[in-house]
Amino acid sequence: MIKSLRIRFTLTAIASVFLVLVLLIGGMNIVNYNKVVMDNDRVLEMLTQNGGKFPDWQAPSSDSTRARPDDFPGIGGRDRIDSPEIGFEIRYFSVVVGSDGTVGLPDTQRIYAVTSEDVQEYAKEVISKSSLSGFIGEYRYKCAPQTDGTTLIVFLDCGPSLSNFRNFLRISVVTSLVGIFLVSIISFLVSGRVVKPVVESYEKQKRFITDAGHEIKTPLAIINADADVLEMD
Repeated sequence: MIKSLRIRFTLTAIASVFLVLVLLIGGMNIVNYNKVVMDNDRVLEMLTQNGGKFPDWQAPSSDSTRARPDDFPGIGGRDRIDSPEIGFEIRYFSVVVGSDGTVGLPDTQRIYAVTSEDVQEYAKEVISKSSLSGFIGEYRYKCAPQTDGTTLIVFLDCGPSLSNFRNFLRISVVTSLVGIFLVSIISFLVSGRVVKPVVESYEKQKRFITDAGHEIKTPLAIINADADVLEMD
């Protein structure tokens, strides 16, 4: 009796903690992933607006056509892009696709691990899709139609940010599993004290019912015997 109650109590505690952790960890990782996507999309937006390159922050203030750091707040996890080094911290490449689907010469000056042949394959894969933005492996792309009928496709290397996201996901999952394991042990150890009053109350109730039944059976037996005698007379 006590053992079965302890097992039920432990399973209930584990199920409750598991549900809470799933909602909490799942929500945190969804928010984290959306943050990664939004930050990279802001970088891509800036690159597509400037022809596949970072704007020149050193441009004279009188040149109103130049972008300013304040025009793109929060890009790449920064509060402001106020450093000219930002263009060297992010790896990206771009290519222009003609209206007839021909892939032009790619710009791979800001990335080393991708060849021109790779860019052409990526561009063909993007063309085959209907989405203007998305992921191809570790690269997030954005298509920007141009006024001359061509389409500029910019690819951004999201490997570091996705790696951080996966590390956080693994750490959160492992931490949750360890937490569930510890909760199961603690719940089983504490369940003895928790279910003890319940078991005692159940035993007292069972004893009361047994005693009451015994007390009631005795007069009933006498009444039945008297009734049988009267029936015989």
